[in-house]
Amino acid sequence: ACGCSSLPFPGVNNQPSHCYSNGMFAAPVGNPHGATFYGAAAVSEALGGGQWLASGCGKCWKVTGHSQFTGQTTTVVLKATNFCPPENSSCCCGKAHFDIAAPGFDLLSYSLKFTCSTRESVEIAGFEACGGWMIKTQNPDENCNCALFNDPVLRAGCENFLSLKWNNVDVTYEEVSCPTELSQLPCWEENGNGYPVVVPDLCADSNAGQVAPSS
Repeated sequence: ACGCSSLPFPGVNNQPSHCYSNGMFAAPVGNPHGATFYGAAAVSEALGGGQWLASGCGKCWKVTGHSQFTGQTTTVVLKATNFCPPENSSCCCGKAHFDIAAPGFDLLSYSLKFTCSTRESVEIAGFEACGGWMIKTQNPDENCNCALFNDPVLRAGCENFLSLKWNNVDVTYEEVSCPTELSQLPCWEENGNGYPVVVPDLCADSNAGQVAPSS
């Protein structure tokens, strides 16, 4: 919905694949938002989400939630890179909802848009690794194995989200200016209003190259 993707198959222009860098990564120590992680999310219509290049695309929010399992309160900053449609009951009816990009946590039987099995076939074991977390049992230490990812960026995104121990928690949020580490991640406009046929470095890994300090 925001074009934060690239084309993994040469000559195939209608099967974009989401950037790995949209998975959660460690925020810089001392960042102005007190965030532990930066990441991406599909956002509902109430937050400006829409089918294509809606007003919410590229916006960032400071999001704070509390884990009922660890007792810890954690802040993350999320960039809108996709749309959570009203067909998802969590995103309908005027609800503000962040569907965090968390590699491995899609429950495939309920996913509306999951295409990773065909576009990322070498990582399918990873993408299925945590789909039963807090569903098959109510033990937060079961039914998730992020080590099944081959790619270190996807593995870290899985591990970072798991460390929050957030099970559909209520959060507080406020819109903020995107930190450099998120604003530089490429989406439609940054890619020249098209999907790149070669995966940009910052699409593959948020840590690619040097980044300027956030302000």
